[in-house]
Amino acid sequence: MAGSEVLTPTDQAVQQDPNEERKRKQREKAADRRRARKVAADRVAVLEELADRSR
Repeated sequence: MAGSEVLTPTDQAVQQDPNEERKRKQREKAADRRRARKVAADRVAVLEELADRSR
């Protein structure tokens, strides 16, 4: 079998659905945004707690 390659599941999905790569990137960006919101919310909670202690 000349030229045959072992494809990762991601590569296989891209071959089957050309939009799969775009969808994967969108999911990754959405996950990054969720993580960023959680970090920001945690930061606000810490700052509020510190503000309450100083009162």
